[in-house]
Amino acid sequence: MGIRLQAPILPLALVSRLFHRKAARMPRSSDLDLLVRSPRTVRIIILLGCVVLSGCASYQSAPLPPTAEILGATPDLTTLTAQTAPDHPLVPAGSIALDQPLTDGDAGRLALVGSPDLAAARAQVGVGQAQLFAAGLLPDPQLSLSLDHPAGIGLINAVGLGASFDIASVFVRGAKVEAARHDAEGIRLDVGWTEWLAFNHARLLVRRIGYLELQSQLALQAEATAQELYSSAHAAMQQGDVRLDDVTIYQLGVLDARDRRLSYEKQAQASRDELNAMLGLAPGTVVVLAPPAPLKPAPDTAAQTLALSAAERRLDLMALRERYAGQEQNLKLATRQSLPLPQLSLNRARDTGGIWSNGVGIGLTLPLWNRGRGEIQTATATREQLAAEYAARVHQMRADIAAALQDLAALAAQRQAIEEQLPMLETSTKVIAQATREGSLPLTTYETVRASMLDKHLTLLALEQAQSEAEVALEAAAGAQILSQGP
Repeated sequence: MGIRLQAPILPLALVSRLFHRKAARMPRSSDLDLLVRSPRTVRIIILLGCVVLSGCASYQSAPLPPTAEILGATPDLTTLTAQTAPDHPLVPAGSIALDQPLTDGDAGRLALVGSPDLAAARAQVGVGQAQLFAAGLLPDPQLSLSLDHPAGIGLINAVGLGASFDIASVFVRGAKVEAARHDAEGIRLDVGWTEWLAFNHARLLVRRIGYLELQSQLALQAEATAQELYSSAHAAMQQGDVRLDDVTIYQLGVLDARDRRLSYEKQAQASRDELNAMLGLAPGTVVVLAPPAPLKPAPDTAAQTLALSAAERRLDLMALRERYAGQEQNLKLATRQSLPLPQLSLNRARDTGGIWSNGVGIGLTLPLWNRGRGEIQTATATREQLAAEYAARVHQMRADIAAALQDLAALAAQRQAIEEQLPMLETSTKVIAQATREGSLPLTTYETVRASMLDKHLTLLALEQAQSEAEVALEAAAGAQILSQGP
Protein backbone atom coordinates (compact mmCIF):
# COMPACT_ATOMS: atom_id res chain seq x y z
CA MET A 1 0.00 0.00 0.00
CA GLY A 2 1.26 3.50 -0.67
CA ILE A 3 2.47 5.72 -3.49
CA ARG A 4 4.00 4.14 -6.61
CA LEU A 5 6.32 6.28 -8.70
CA GLN A 6 7.18 5.62 -12.35
CA ALA A 7 10.03 7.40 -14.06
CA PRO A 8 8.81 9.10 -17.30
CA ILE A 9 10.46 8.15 -20.59
CA LEU A 10 10.81 11.38 -22.58
CA PRO A 11 10.24 11.13 -26.37
CA LEU A 12 13.65 12.57 -27.26
CA ALA A 13 13.25 11.85 -30.96
CA LEU A 14 9.98 13.76 -30.98
CA VAL A 15 11.47 16.77 -29.18
CA SER A 16 14.48 16.72 -31.53
CA ARG A 17 12.25 16.75 -34.57
CA LEU A 18 10.20 19.60 -33.18
CA PHE A 19 13.31 21.72 -32.58
CA HIS A 20 15.27 20.88 -35.73
CA ARG A 21 12.59 20.54 -38.35
CA LYS A 22 13.29 22.64 -41.43
CA ALA A 23 11.17 25.65 -42.10
CA ALA A 24 10.40 24.43 -45.63
CA ARG A 25 8.44 21.55 -44.17
CA MET A 26 6.42 23.68 -41.78
CA PRO A 27 2.77 24.22 -42.58
CA ARG A 28 2.13 27.86 -43.18
CA SER A 29 -1.64 27.69 -43.03
CA SER A 30 -3.27 30.35 -40.88
CA ASP A 31 -6.25 28.19 -40.30
CA LEU A 32 -6.43 27.14 -36.63
CA ASP A 33 -8.53 24.12 -37.52
CA LEU A 34 -5.81 22.77 -39.81
CA LEU A 35 -3.26 22.93 -37.01
CA VAL A 36 -5.53 21.25 -34.50
CA ARG A 37 -6.84 18.61 -36.86
CA SER A 38 -3.46 17.70 -38.30
CA PRO A 39 -2.67 14.00 -37.70
CA ARG A 40 0.89 14.93 -36.78
CA THR A 41 -0.36 17.41 -34.20
CA VAL A 42 -2.75 14.87 -32.76
CA ARG A 43 0.07 12.34 -32.42
CA ILE A 44 2.24 14.92 -30.70
CA ILE A 45 -0.51 15.80 -28.25
CA ILE A 46 -1.17 12.13 -27.49
CA LEU A 47 2.51 11.40 -26.97
CA LEU A 48 2.94 14.42 -24.71
CA GLY A 49 -0.10 13.37 -22.72
CA CYS A 50 1.38 9.90 -22.27
CA VAL A 51 4.66 11.41 -21.13
CA VAL A 52 2.90 13.54 -18.53
CA LEU A 53 0.70 10.73 -17.27
CA SER A 54 3.57 8.23 -17.08
CA GLY A 55 5.29 10.42 -14.52
CA CYS A 56 2.26 10.69 -12.27
CA ALA A 57 1.89 8.72 -9.07
CA SER A 58 -1.13 6.58 -8.36
CA TYR A 59 -2.82 6.90 -4.98
CA GLN A 60 -3.84 3.88 -2.95
CA SER A 61 -5.70 4.33 0.31
CA ALA A 62 -4.55 2.60 3.52
CA PRO A 63 -7.27 3.01 6.16
CA LEU A 64 -6.49 2.36 9.80
CA PRO A 65 -7.54 -1.07 11.05
CA PRO A 66 -10.45 -1.27 13.49
CA THR A 67 -9.67 -1.02 17.19
CA ALA A 68 -10.93 -4.54 17.78
CA GLU A 69 -8.49 -5.87 15.18
CA ILE A 70 -5.56 -4.02 16.78
CA LEU A 71 -6.38 -5.29 20.26
CA GLY A 72 -7.07 -8.77 18.92
CA ALA A 73 -3.55 -8.97 17.51
CA THR A 74 -2.01 -8.71 20.99
CA PRO A 75 0.60 -11.50 21.20
CA ASP A 76 1.07 -13.89 24.09
CA LEU A 77 4.34 -14.75 25.77
CA THR A 78 4.92 -17.81 23.58
CA THR A 79 4.51 -15.79 20.40
CA LEU A 80 6.91 -13.13 21.63
CA THR A 81 9.53 -15.70 22.57
CA ALA A 82 9.34 -17.32 19.13
CA GLN A 83 10.20 -14.01 17.45
CA THR A 84 13.80 -12.98 16.96
CA ALA A 85 14.91 -9.88 18.77
CA PRO A 86 16.43 -7.24 16.47
CA ASP A 87 20.19 -7.00 16.49
CA HIS A 88 21.37 -4.19 18.71
CA PRO A 89 24.96 -3.04 19.19
CA LEU A 90 24.52 -2.51 22.95
CA VAL A 91 22.32 -5.50 23.85
CA PRO A 92 24.10 -8.85 24.31
CA ALA A 93 22.59 -11.76 22.43
CA GLY A 94 20.85 -14.51 24.37
CA SER A 95 18.14 -17.14 24.12
CA ILE A 96 14.90 -17.13 26.14
CA ALA A 97 13.53 -20.33 27.70
CA LEU A 98 9.87 -20.28 28.71
CA ASP A 99 10.31 -23.27 31.00
CA GLN A 100 12.36 -21.04 33.31
CA PRO A 101 11.51 -17.75 35.01
CA LEU A 102 12.40 -14.69 32.98
CA THR A 103 15.51 -12.80 34.03
CA ASP A 104 15.77 -9.06 33.71
CA GLY A 105 17.82 -9.48 30.52
CA ASP A 106 15.15 -11.78 29.04
CA ALA A 107 12.47 -9.20 29.76
CA GLY A 108 14.57 -6.52 28.09
CA ARG A 109 14.94 -8.61 24.92
CA LEU A 110 11.21 -9.31 24.85
CA ALA A 111 10.58 -5.58 25.11
CA LEU A 112 12.64 -5.07 21.97
CA VAL A 113 10.38 -7.57 20.20
CA GLY A 114 6.91 -6.74 21.48
CA SER A 115 6.87 -3.10 22.58
CA PRO A 116 4.29 -1.13 20.54
CA ASP A 117 6.14 2.09 21.34
CA LEU A 118 9.35 0.72 19.85
CA ALA A 119 7.45 -0.42 16.76
CA ALA A 120 6.19 3.15 16.32
CA ALA A 121 9.71 4.53 16.85
CA ARG A 122 11.18 2.18 14.23
CA ALA A 123 8.71 3.54 11.67
CA GLN A 124 10.65 6.81 11.83
CA VAL A 125 13.55 5.05 10.12
CA GLY A 126 11.39 4.59 7.02
CA VAL A 127 10.58 8.30 7.03
CA GLY A 128 14.28 9.14 7.12
CA GLN A 129 15.00 6.79 4.22
CA ALA A 130 12.15 8.33 2.22
CA GLN A 131 13.58 11.79 2.84
CA LEU A 132 16.99 10.57 1.69
CA PHE A 133 15.40 9.21 -1.50
CA ALA A 134 13.60 12.51 -2.11
CA ALA A 135 16.81 14.49 -1.63
CA GLY A 136 18.49 12.60 -4.45
CA LEU A 137 15.80 13.34 -7.02
CA LEU A 138 16.39 16.08 -9.59
CA PRO A 139 13.48 18.34 -10.54
CA ASP A 140 11.60 17.43 -13.69
CA PRO A 141 12.17 19.56 -16.79
CA GLN A 142 9.35 21.89 -17.73
CA LEU A 143 7.70 21.91 -21.16
CA SER A 144 5.61 24.82 -22.33
CA LEU A 145 3.31 25.14 -25.35
CA SER A 146 1.69 28.34 -26.55
CA LEU A 147 -0.75 29.31 -29.28
CA ASP A 148 -1.59 32.95 -30.10
CA HIS A 149 -4.43 33.83 -32.48
CA PRO A 150 -3.84 37.23 -34.10
CA ALA A 151 -6.66 39.74 -34.43
CA GLY A 152 -5.37 41.14 -37.73
CA ILE A 153 -6.14 40.02 -41.27
CA GLY A 154 -3.65 38.05 -43.30
CA LEU A 155 -1.76 36.75 -40.31
CA ILE A 156 -1.42 33.22 -39.11
CA ASN A 157 -1.46 31.74 -35.63
CA ALA A 158 1.74 32.07 -33.63
CA VAL A 159 2.88 28.87 -31.91
CA GLY A 160 5.70 28.23 -29.47
CA LEU A 161 7.34 25.26 -27.82
CA GLY A 162 9.83 25.55 -24.98
CA ALA A 163 11.69 23.33 -22.54
CA SER A 164 13.52 24.46 -19.42
CA PHE A 165 15.57 22.83 -16.69
CA ASP A 166 16.89 24.15 -13.39
CA ILE A 167 20.65 23.63 -13.68
CA ALA A 168 21.14 24.86 -10.11
CA SER A 169 19.59 21.65 -8.80
CA VAL A 170 22.55 19.70 -10.18
CA PHE A 171 25.07 21.80 -8.27
CA VAL A 172 23.24 21.54 -4.92
CA ARG A 173 22.20 17.89 -5.19
CA GLY A 174 25.34 16.54 -3.49
CA ALA A 175 24.89 18.70 -0.39
CA LYS A 176 21.18 17.83 -0.18
CA VAL A 177 21.89 14.11 -0.37
CA GLU A 178 24.65 14.30 2.25
CA ALA A 179 22.44 16.28 4.62
CA ALA A 180 19.59 13.81 4.21
CA ARG A 181 21.96 10.86 4.66
CA HIS A 182 23.24 12.23 7.98
CA ASP A 183 19.68 12.97 9.11
CA ALA A 184 18.54 9.44 8.23
CA GLU A 185 21.49 7.96 10.13
CA GLY A 186 20.69 10.21 13.08
CA ILE A 187 17.12 8.93 13.12
CA ARG A 188 18.34 5.33 13.06
CA LEU A 189 20.72 5.96 15.96
CA ASP A 190 18.01 7.76 17.94
CA VAL A 191 15.75 4.75 17.53
CA GLY A 192 18.59 2.51 18.69
CA TRP A 193 19.02 4.66 21.81
CA THR A 194 15.29 4.48 22.49
CA GLU A 195 15.55 0.69 22.25
CA TRP A 196 18.47 0.67 24.69
CA LEU A 197 16.51 2.74 27.21
CA ALA A 198 13.50 0.45 26.83
CA PHE A 199 15.70 -2.61 27.32
CA ASN A 200 17.04 -1.22 30.59
CA HIS A 201 13.67 0.00 31.80
CA ALA A 202 12.29 -3.51 31.40
CA ARG A 203 15.28 -4.82 33.39
CA LEU A 204 14.61 -2.25 36.09
CA LEU A 205 10.93 -3.24 36.32
CA VAL A 206 11.83 -6.91 36.77
CA ARG A 207 14.19 -6.07 39.62
CA ARG A 208 11.66 -3.72 41.21
CA ILE A 209 8.92 -6.33 41.05
CA GLY A 210 11.20 -8.91 42.64
CA TYR A 211 12.12 -6.74 45.62
CA LEU A 212 8.56 -5.46 46.10
CA GLU A 213 7.30 -9.03 46.24
CA LEU A 214 10.01 -9.89 48.78
CA GLN A 215 8.91 -6.96 50.92
CA SER A 216 5.29 -8.01 50.52
CA GLN A 217 6.15 -11.55 51.69
CA LEU A 218 8.02 -10.18 54.71
CA ALA A 219 5.08 -7.94 55.57
CA LEU A 220 2.76 -10.95 55.18
CA GLN A 221 4.84 -12.95 57.64
CA ALA A 222 4.83 -10.04 60.07
CA GLU A 223 1.07 -9.74 59.64
CA ALA A 224 0.60 -13.45 60.38
CA THR A 225 2.77 -13.18 63.51
CA ALA A 226 0.93 -10.09 64.68
CA GLN A 227 -2.42 -11.74 63.99
CA GLU A 228 -1.42 -14.77 66.05
CA LEU A 229 -0.33 -12.58 68.96
CA TYR A 230 -3.49 -10.55 68.72
CA SER A 231 -5.74 -13.60 68.67
CA SER A 232 -3.99 -15.05 71.75
CA ALA A 233 -4.16 -11.75 73.58
CA HIS A 234 -7.82 -11.26 72.68
CA ALA A 235 -8.69 -14.73 73.99
CA ALA A 236 -6.76 -14.03 77.18
CA MET A 237 -8.56 -10.71 77.62
CA GLN A 238 -11.94 -12.46 77.48
CA GLN A 239 -10.74 -14.61 80.36
CA GLY A 240 -9.58 -11.53 82.25
CA ASP A 241 -5.85 -12.29 82.02
CA VAL A 242 -4.85 -9.43 79.67
CA ARG A 243 -5.83 -5.79 79.75
CA LEU A 244 -7.57 -3.99 76.89
CA ASP A 245 -4.67 -1.61 76.21
CA ASP A 246 -2.32 -4.55 75.65
CA VAL A 247 -4.74 -6.16 73.21
CA THR A 248 -5.08 -2.85 71.36
CA ILE A 249 -1.32 -2.72 70.87
CA TYR A 250 -1.38 -6.15 69.21
CA GLN A 251 -4.32 -5.09 67.05
CA LEU A 252 -2.48 -1.99 65.86
CA GLY A 253 0.49 -4.20 64.97
CA VAL A 254 -1.78 -6.34 62.77
CA LEU A 255 -3.21 -3.31 60.99
CA ASP A 256 0.22 -1.78 60.45
CA ALA A 257 1.63 -4.99 58.92
CA ARG A 258 -1.46 -5.35 56.72
CA ASP A 259 -1.18 -1.80 55.44
CA ARG A 260 2.45 -2.40 54.54
CA ARG A 261 1.63 -5.62 52.72
CA LEU A 262 -1.20 -4.08 50.72
CA SER A 263 1.00 -1.14 49.76
CA TYR A 264 3.77 -3.40 48.50
CA GLU A 265 1.31 -5.57 46.59
CA LYS A 266 -0.19 -2.49 44.94
CA GLN A 267 3.24 -1.22 43.86
CA ALA A 268 4.24 -4.66 42.59
CA GLN A 269 1.03 -5.01 40.56
CA ALA A 270 1.48 -1.54 39.07
CA SER A 271 5.00 -2.49 38.01
CA ARG A 272 3.73 -5.74 36.49
CA ASP A 273 1.09 -3.85 34.52
CA GLU A 274 3.77 -1.48 33.23
CA LEU A 275 5.97 -4.43 32.26
CA ASN A 276 3.09 -6.10 30.39
CA ALA A 277 2.48 -2.88 28.48
CA MET A 278 6.17 -2.66 27.55
CA LEU A 279 6.21 -6.25 26.32
CA GLY A 280 3.00 -5.74 24.36
CA LEU A 281 1.13 -8.34 26.43
CA ALA A 282 -2.51 -8.16 27.39
CA PRO A 283 -3.35 -6.67 30.80
CA GLY A 284 -3.47 -9.29 33.54
CA THR A 285 -0.90 -11.57 31.91
CA VAL A 286 1.15 -13.24 34.63
CA VAL A 287 4.83 -13.48 33.75
CA VAL A 288 6.93 -15.71 35.99
CA LEU A 289 10.01 -13.70 36.88
CA ALA A 290 13.33 -14.83 38.25
CA PRO A 291 14.54 -13.45 41.60
CA PRO A 292 16.56 -10.24 41.44
CA ALA A 293 20.13 -10.64 40.28
CA PRO A 294 22.80 -10.56 43.02
CA LEU A 295 24.09 -7.10 43.79
CA LYS A 296 27.42 -6.14 42.29
CA PRO A 297 30.14 -4.09 43.97
CA ALA A 298 30.27 -0.50 42.83
CA PRO A 299 33.03 0.14 40.27
CA ASP A 300 35.99 2.18 41.45
CA THR A 301 36.35 3.92 38.07
CA ALA A 302 36.02 7.69 38.10
CA ALA A 303 32.96 9.27 36.51
CA GLN A 304 35.18 11.21 34.08
CA THR A 305 36.76 8.00 32.81
CA LEU A 306 33.41 6.26 32.39
CA ALA A 307 32.00 9.31 30.63
CA LEU A 308 34.85 9.39 28.13
CA SER A 309 34.36 5.75 27.19
CA ALA A 310 30.56 6.07 27.20
CA ALA A 311 30.72 8.96 24.73
CA GLU A 312 32.06 6.55 22.12
CA ARG A 313 29.27 4.01 22.74
CA ARG A 314 26.14 6.03 23.41
CA LEU A 315 23.89 6.04 20.39
CA ASP A 316 22.20 9.32 21.30
CA LEU A 317 25.54 11.14 21.13
CA MET A 318 26.29 9.45 17.82
CA ALA A 319 22.89 10.65 16.55
CA LEU A 320 23.66 14.22 17.59
CA ARG A 321 27.02 14.05 15.82
CA GLU A 322 25.26 12.84 12.66
CA ARG A 323 22.71 15.65 12.88
CA TYR A 324 25.50 18.18 13.32
CA ALA A 325 27.25 16.83 10.23
CA GLY A 326 23.95 17.02 8.37
CA GLN A 327 23.51 20.63 9.43
CA GLU A 328 26.99 21.38 8.09
CA GLN A 329 25.73 20.16 4.73
CA ASN A 330 22.57 22.26 5.09
CA LEU A 331 24.71 25.34 5.65
CA LYS A 332 26.79 24.43 2.62
CA LEU A 333 23.56 23.98 0.65
CA ALA A 334 22.24 27.39 1.72
CA THR A 335 25.53 28.99 0.71
CA ARG A 336 25.44 27.40 -2.75
CA GLN A 337 21.81 28.32 -3.29
CA SER A 338 22.67 31.97 -2.63
CA LEU A 339 24.85 31.97 -5.76
CA PRO A 340 23.26 33.16 -9.05
CA LEU A 341 23.04 29.70 -10.58
CA PRO A 342 21.47 29.59 -14.07
CA GLN A 343 18.27 28.11 -15.38
CA LEU A 344 18.52 26.92 -18.97
CA SER A 345 15.65 27.02 -21.44
CA LEU A 346 15.32 26.01 -25.12
CA ASN A 347 12.48 27.24 -27.32
CA ARG A 348 11.19 27.12 -30.88
CA ALA A 349 8.49 29.48 -32.05
CA ARG A 350 6.60 30.71 -35.13
CA ASP A 351 5.37 34.26 -35.24
CA THR A 352 2.22 35.52 -36.90
CA GLY A 353 4.18 36.09 -40.11
CA GLY A 354 5.04 32.42 -40.46
CA ILE A 355 8.70 32.80 -39.56
CA TRP A 356 10.19 30.07 -37.39
CA SER A 357 12.96 30.70 -34.91
CA ASN A 358 15.05 28.74 -32.40
CA GLY A 359 16.26 30.19 -29.12
CA VAL A 360 18.25 29.51 -26.00
CA GLY A 361 17.64 31.29 -22.69
CA ILE A 362 19.47 31.48 -19.42
CA GLY A 363 17.80 32.87 -16.34
CA LEU A 364 19.69 34.21 -13.32
CA THR A 365 18.60 35.53 -9.95
CA LEU A 366 20.25 38.84 -9.19
CA PRO A 367 21.66 38.75 -5.64
CA LEU A 368 20.71 42.30 -4.71
CA TRP A 369 18.50 42.26 -1.60
CA ASN A 370 17.81 38.72 -0.43
CA ARG A 371 20.99 36.88 -1.49
CA GLY A 372 19.88 33.86 0.56
CA ARG A 373 21.02 35.56 3.75
CA GLY A 374 17.96 34.41 5.69
CA GLU A 375 18.55 30.75 4.88
CA ILE A 376 22.26 31.08 5.69
CA GLN A 377 21.58 32.75 9.03
CA THR A 378 18.99 30.11 9.92
CA ALA A 379 21.35 27.26 9.00
CA THR A 380 24.19 28.85 10.99
CA ALA A 381 22.02 29.35 14.08
CA THR A 382 20.74 25.78 13.84
CA ARG A 383 24.31 24.50 13.70
CA GLU A 384 25.18 26.47 16.84
CA GLN A 385 22.09 25.14 18.57
CA LEU A 386 23.05 21.55 17.75
CA ALA A 387 26.58 22.13 19.06
CA ALA A 388 25.19 23.51 22.33
CA GLU A 389 22.75 20.60 22.59
CA TYR A 390 25.59 18.12 22.10
CA ALA A 391 27.70 19.77 24.80
CA ALA A 392 24.73 19.80 27.19
CA ARG A 393 24.07 16.11 26.53
CA VAL A 394 27.71 15.24 27.25
CA HIS A 395 27.64 17.14 30.55
CA GLN A 396 24.33 15.50 31.48
CA MET A 397 25.79 12.08 30.69
CA ARG A 398 28.73 12.68 33.04
CA ALA A 399 26.36 13.98 35.74
CA ASP A 400 24.11 10.91 35.42
CA ILE A 401 27.09 8.56 35.67
CA ALA A 402 28.49 10.42 38.68
CA ALA A 403 25.09 10.42 40.42
CA ALA A 404 24.67 6.68 39.84
CA LEU A 405 28.15 5.99 41.22
CA GLN A 406 27.45 8.09 44.30
CA ASP A 407 24.11 6.38 44.84
CA LEU A 408 25.71 2.94 44.62
CA ALA A 409 28.40 3.88 47.15
CA ALA A 410 25.93 5.47 49.58
CA LEU A 411 23.42 2.63 49.33
CA ALA A 412 26.11 0.01 49.84
CA ALA A 413 27.32 1.82 52.98
CA GLN A 414 23.79 2.06 54.39
CA ARG A 415 23.08 -1.57 53.65
CA GLN A 416 26.33 -2.68 55.27
CA ALA A 417 25.55 -0.73 58.44
CA ILE A 418 22.19 -2.45 58.85
CA GLU A 419 23.53 -5.89 57.98
CA GLU A 420 26.21 -5.59 60.64
CA GLN A 421 23.67 -4.75 63.37
CA LEU A 422 20.87 -7.14 62.40
CA PRO A 423 22.28 -10.34 64.02
CA MET A 424 22.68 -8.62 67.37
CA LEU A 425 19.24 -7.03 67.12
CA GLU A 426 17.61 -10.35 66.27
CA THR A 427 19.22 -11.96 69.32
CA SER A 428 18.03 -9.11 71.52
CA THR A 429 14.53 -9.39 70.10
CA LYS A 430 14.34 -13.09 71.00
CA VAL A 431 15.48 -12.35 74.56
CA ILE A 432 12.90 -9.56 74.92
CA ALA A 433 10.18 -11.81 73.55
CA GLN A 434 11.01 -14.52 76.10
CA ALA A 435 11.07 -11.98 78.90
CA THR A 436 7.69 -10.63 77.80
CA ARG A 437 6.16 -14.09 77.82
CA GLU A 438 7.54 -14.63 81.34
CA GLY A 439 6.11 -11.29 82.45
CA SER A 440 9.49 -9.66 83.16
CA LEU A 441 8.97 -6.93 80.55
CA PRO A 442 5.83 -5.07 79.53
CA LEU A 443 4.12 -5.93 76.27
CA THR A 444 4.66 -2.45 74.87
CA THR A 445 8.41 -2.97 75.01
CA TYR A 446 8.29 -6.15 72.97
CA GLU A 447 5.86 -4.74 70.42
CA THR A 448 8.04 -1.69 69.96
CA VAL A 449 11.11 -3.85 69.40
CA ARG A 450 9.26 -6.19 67.04
CA ALA A 451 7.96 -3.28 64.94
CA SER A 452 11.45 -1.79 64.81
CA MET A 453 12.92 -5.10 63.64
CA LEU A 454 10.31 -5.30 60.89
CA ASP A 455 11.22 -1.78 59.82
CA LYS A 456 14.90 -2.69 59.67
CA HIS A 457 14.29 -5.77 57.54
CA LEU A 458 12.02 -3.82 55.19
CA THR A 459 14.53 -0.97 55.05
CA LEU A 460 17.27 -3.43 54.14
CA LEU A 461 15.16 -4.79 51.27
CA ALA A 462 14.35 -1.25 50.12
CA LEU A 463 18.06 -0.40 50.10
CA GLU A 464 18.82 -3.52 48.09
CA GLN A 465 16.07 -2.57 45.64
CA ALA A 466 17.44 0.95 45.28
CA GLN A 467 20.96 -0.37 44.77
CA SER A 468 19.79 -2.86 42.17
CA GLU A 469 17.91 -0.15 40.28
CA ALA A 470 20.93 2.17 40.53
CA GLU A 471 23.02 -0.53 38.84
CA VAL A 472 20.64 -0.50 35.87
CA ALA A 473 20.67 3.31 35.82
CA LEU A 474 24.47 3.33 35.72
CA GLU A 475 24.62 0.83 32.87
CA ALA A 476 21.95 2.72 30.93
CA ALA A 477 23.88 5.98 31.29
CA ALA A 478 27.20 4.31 30.41
CA GLY A 479 25.76 2.63 27.31
CA ALA A 480 26.96 -0.84 28.28
CA GLN A 481 26.46 -3.53 30.93
CA ILE A 482 29.66 -2.62 32.73
CA LEU A 483 28.77 -4.33 36.03
CA SER A 484 28.30 -7.82 34.67
CA GLN A 485 29.57 -10.02 31.90
CA GLY A 486 26.11 -11.20 30.96
CA PRO A 487 22.53 -10.07 31.17
